[in-house]
Amino acid sequence: MPQPPMAAPNGIVASPDGKMLYVAAWGDGKLHVIRRGGRDAVSALPLALPPGFHPDNIRWTAQGMLMIAGQTATPTEILNSLQGPVSTVPFGVVQVDPRTRQVTQVLSDAGSPRFGGASVAIPVGREIWLGSFRGDRIARYSAPSLE
Repeated sequence: MPQPPMAAPNGIVASPDGKMLYVAAWGDGKLHVIRRGGRDAVSALPLALPPGFHPDNIRWTAQGMLMIAGQTATPTEILNSLQGPVSTVPFGVVQVDPRTRQVTQVLSDAGSPRFGGASVAIPVGREIWLGSFRGDRIARYSAPSLE
């Protein structure tokens, strides 16, 4: 499949019907929406995420939203955090409504020596569980806005 230009595509999910692909481009801080159709027909619509947000992995929520975790530091700061046993860089989680394309920030954290650099998030009840690209633990955050 031909690909539209993306910087460091990482997370990817397909729509339930398989007609759309959602690709998190870590390097350009965008969520690319790719329509699959016909023979090699591809189009992309980049969605702007919060400034400085490097989207990583994507998960579907039970409500049909896209949940995306990512780091909120410069690429240099993020890569330098690989030197220690745990990344301490700031991170966030956003939800994207694939129908309206509205982006909502649901979590923002400055990072700490215990946990930082979140790379994946999943909703579990009224909590968000997070994994990191560098570390030995997962984190759990209260998210009362989640059903």
